[in-house]
Amino acid sequence: MLKLYFAPKNRAVRGILLLDELELKYQLSSFKLGDRTMRKPHAKI
Repeated sequence: MLKLYFAPKNRAVRGILLLDELELKYQLSSFKLGDRTMRKPHAKI
């Protein structure tokens, strides 16, 4: 099974459509673009 990470309201829907067309099993995991909580500690200034 594949895990597709995507941000709503962007072009990730293309990947979802492709996986559906290929009839592959996948799990969706969404995140918010620009969310500061997603940044790694070493990226802090």
